[in-house]
Amino acid sequence: MIRALAAAAAALTLAAGWATATLAQDNYPSKQITILVGSPPGGPTDTFARLVAPEMSKRLGQTVVVENRPGAAGGIAAQGTLQAPADGYTLWFTTTSHLVIPTIMRDPPPFARDALRPVAGVAYGPGALLASPKAPFSTLEEFVAYAKAHPDELNFGSSGVGSNAHIVMERIMDQLGIKLTHVPYNGNGPAMAALMANEVQVMGGDLGSARGNIQDGTVKAISILALDRSSIAPGVKTADETGLLPGFNPVFYLGFVVRAETPDPIVAKLNGVVDEALAEPAVKEQIEKAQFVVLGGAPEEFRKLYEDDAAATRPILEKLGLVGK
Repeated sequence: MIRALAAAAAALTLAAGWATATLAQDNYPSKQITILVGSPPGGPTDTFARLVAPEMSKRLGQTVVVENRPGAAGGIAAQGTLQAPADGYTLWFTTTSHLVIPTIMRDPPPFARDALRPVAGVAYGPGALLASPKAPFSTLEEFVAYAKAHPDELNFGSSGVGSNAHIVMERIMDQLGIKLTHVPYNGNGPAMAALMANEVQVMGGDLGSARGNIQDGTVKAISILALDRSSIAPGVKTADETGLLPGFNPVFYLGFVVRAETPDPIVAKLNGVVDEALAEPAVKEQIEKAQFVVLGGAPEEFRKLYEDDAAATRPILEKLGLVGK
């Protein structure tokens, strides 16, 4: 009898828990949603998160706030996401620098990618090799010649150790046979400021976020890191065109992930809302104006993008001796 009563009580508890979880999903969202960004204000990650958040808020009927948690190559934002309940109220707006590279470079990794699940990709864009306005070179060819004639004299900046900007420059150095000194900063904004001040002479960055600086002359674009030239700097050759970096085409992408245990109906709802936000003409226009391409689509499309990137990135990091550091 006691066992039967205990079993019945357990069944009732389980049923109550299931009913509560189902009700929570049905009522989602019933409170504020937080988007975590692993970089400081001012860069493309922060900018695009703040562009999409108000449109999500309109469609969800709840406040959607963006919270910057820079540091540890995105690790602080990642841990904030993984420590929050898996209920769809904490999203991580992440990038290749924060989602993929740290899980390959560190041993043990700061988190497992499969501890997270994709919601939606938002945008991707080409890169550019940027130089200080005071740098004694203005093209990729001139840069390579100068770097070879002045070994170890040039510094390159990045948004942090293991960031996409760091890895892109490591790839460039490896393929061109040159040596530069890495100076990491806490985010893209500080790194760009250092480039403008000539504290560092070059930086590999995403083209969109450097648009204003290129156009006002506070930095120089010396090569487009894509297969096609850009309207931002139409006179600047692609790295592929020069023949020095054939086929060089690193991609910078951004998107939303949540804890892996987040219920399917909530992920589906968030995915639909993000897709609707990206279809909004004003949002689409701003993304394209920044020289990015709108993504959207099913969650698994975003997973394929970052897992394919991980598969392509690992051999490069292994060659450079950067795996498991």
